[in-house]
Amino acid sequence: MKKIIFTIFILFSVNLYSGYKWEWTYWDWGEYNIVDIDCIDSNNCLASGRNSSFAILYRTTNGGENWEQIFDETRKEGEPLPVPQSNFDVDYTSENTFYMTYEYGMIKKSTDMGQTFDTVQLYDDQSAFLREIFMLDDNNGMTGYYKYVWVTNDGWETWRTIENEKAPPSFAARDYWMFNENYFTYIDNRGYFWRTTDGGENWHGTYFDKIDSVYPAMTHYYFVDDSIGYMVGYIKRNYGDTKKDLIWKTNNGGYSWDLIYNKEYPDKNYPDINWNWGLQRVAFKDELTGVAVGQFGKVLSTTDGGNTWTQEFLVIPVGNKDTVRIEAPSMGVDYAGDNPLIAGCYRGIWRGTAKPTGINDQTANNPNILTYPNPCGSYIYYEFPPALHSRKATLKVFDAAGNLVGTENLTIQPGRLKYIHEIKTSGTYFWQIEAGGEVFNGKFVKG
Repeated sequence: MKKIIFTIFILFSVNLYSGYKWEWTYWDWGEYNIVDIDCIDSNNCLASGRNSSFAILYRTTNGGENWEQIFDETRKEGEPLPVPQSNFDVDYTSENTFYMTYEYGMIKKSTDMGQTFDTVQLYDDQSAFLREIFMLDDNNGMTGYYKYVWVTNDGWETWRTIENEKAPPSFAARDYWMFNENYFTYIDNRGYFWRTTDGGENWHGTYFDKIDSVYPAMTHYYFVDDSIGYMVGYIKRNYGDTKKDLIWKTNNGGYSWDLIYNKEYPDKNYPDINWNWGLQRVAFKDELTGVAVGQFGKVLSTTDGGNTWTQEFLVIPVGNKDTVRIEAPSMGVDYAGDNPLIAGCYRGIWRGTAKPTGINDQTANNPNILTYPNPCGSYIYYEFPPALHSRKATLKVFDAAGNLVGTENLTIQPGRLKYIHEIKTSGTYFWQIEAGGEVFNGKFVKG
């Protein structure tokens, strides 16, 4: 048996929380459909949506604690109404510059925080709306409409149409991610994740096969770096009737994806929830910590890279009660520093703050404690250094959501301690040992 040793060093830190505490920081009570949020740092974010078919924009400069409206489109009497737009997607690139999808196959660009706009028409069709736009920076970005995918390297002064001869007929591009001017990706409605590293000359497609005899719908994806990425989606019984929520993860830039979350609905624990459409968006602040959101008011969070997820629901305070939000038909999410922000259609914006579990960061001069095997089966060994021998100690084990799943009182002796746990579910677990007034932390994986 291979022995993998994890050593606890000075300044070891365990960042555990049991989900988020959600604060309703902006509300509109049904006037506006806020569907997307994009942040450039821990303070500055934009939220976009629509009032009927008219675009609206909100801005925060303090990490989502307060919001101000910076754009509310109005038209003079006699001017044509915009086409019905399912989404005005926004991508915030620098202090005063952002891009927004618009009606008639257009993109709007502002370099003065919405005071004025330049309009770029990519596709001349009254019924065309561009669902998503991805901007790597002020200059490099991509968007698409059905079989057309466009890429720019100069802020949409010019652009090129990307041809993918490997794509199936009648495909529709749905979401995009760009790493540099030659390395970019997209997903389509035919079950493919597409990837090119040479500016679109050659493409590699990853096909997502059926789950329970049904093709999955991939809705959105997010890359932490050029290797690690997460994708959300669902499978459905009928139109607007979710059967399962799905989350995939890649560790190789999208060449392959592993299904890491597969939850069937309706959920007997929430009989009053109307399960429609499934997961819509996902965002991560680092390779371990992220949030996925979906209808209706559904929030999933993870602190261990997707091994385990905590399920919550957004609520709106009504009087002295909290009411589960079940109407919001789509939601957007992004991180403002450590705080996730969620856009809930027709109901406003929520800001999340991590709820502590009682396991705090430790900065003591922790001696080396060895744990093995890792991953483990039904038991794990601990070996303690001589400095801890003869001390009375308490060993506690927590799951990734911060729930206590095991505890044992012991006197530390030379040799190794065999801890037999009763953990049934695979995933990452955190241990905490209190000995002689000191606290030591570590983690292991249950295989």
